[in-house]
Amino acid sequence: MPARPFVYLSDDDVRALLDVKQAIRIAEETLLAHARDQVDWCEPRQIILRPAGSDTVYKQKACALRDINVAGMRVIGLNRSDEGIALALHHPSKYILLSDPDTGLFFCIMEEHWSHAIRTGVCVAVAAKYLARRDSRVVGMIGAGFMAKATLLALREADLFPIEEVRVYSKRPHSREAYAREMREGLGLNVVACDSPQPVCEAADVLVTASSAKELLVFDRWLRPGVFVYSMGEFQEIEAPVYRGVDRLYVDDWEHCKLKVDIQTMLADGSLTEDDVYADLGEVVAGLKDGRRAPEERLLLRSQGLVTQDIAIAYWLYQQAVARQMGQHLRVGHQTAASPIGV
Repeated sequence: MPARPFVYLSDDDVRALLDVKQAIRIAEETLLAHARDQVDWCEPRQIILRPAGSDTVYKQKACALRDINVAGMRVIGLNRSDEGIALALHHPSKYILLSDPDTGLFFCIMEEHWSHAIRTGVCVAVAAKYLARRDSRVVGMIGAGFMAKATLLALREADLFPIEEVRVYSKRPHSREAYAREMREGLGLNVVACDSPQPVCEAADVLVTASSAKELLVFDRWLRPGVFVYSMGEFQEIEAPVYRGVDRLYVDDWEHCKLKVDIQTMLADGSLTEDDVYADLGEVVAGLKDGRRAPEERLLLRSQGLVTQDIAIAYWLYQQAVARQMGQHLRVGHQTAASPIGV
């Protein structure tokens, strides 16, 4: 069988090709593939490398999607030093590799800076479709980084409810002020920077936690009836009583969520058990489990981030690039008859 064209997609290519509404559709379809057992996962679900004496952590996830016949892996390098964070804004540190399961041949390398941010944001939009109230008006953002920006873009593009106000908090005043200014100018939304997380939480109909904070920022007493909380932060931003205090706790995928620091901690100390988790989001999308049942319910979804959606979106981008003759087409492999080693 003929090999697929080998294409390198830069972040600029991805930005030119990626459509947010299309990404929302793909994310939802991929959750259906989860529920229909159309996914093959790598074991373990995540591989982590921490070189001694370095601020860098390498992470790898992989899967195969049977419904679209593609395998792929996500490889990232995270350097938490100030210099590393600054460099990552302008240099590739995240890649997707795509492969044909029928041949084992790779056919795409894609820089994943913008794609990953959009994938993260559209997952919030898909979850809000099933778990947020339709009369929601105020979005609360804990965190003001790249993921928080993509999330607000995705919620606006999803058009699930009219966003009358956005409140944002981050630890650094200049970052939350910059976020409010950029989102007001770029998205035309009423965005207010807050000096503490409390007014963000108290007003929010949809609350998204997307920070790298290691301290608690969200407390049960601040959450209003009917709120939908989507937690994607790296550490524990939400106090443990919230997990059991909400009407139902959802996850994007339980096996992946068990990798999260907060989930591991709560499982270890008994403040959370697997029985406290009502459903994976894919089960809700497939109609196997309930989403929102009543307006006054408080619902929480803990997200780890699904490589399945990264791979599915990357494959759609690859198809678009081939059709439009975009990206850098690479000549790979042996171009002549087989030669002895070293010749």
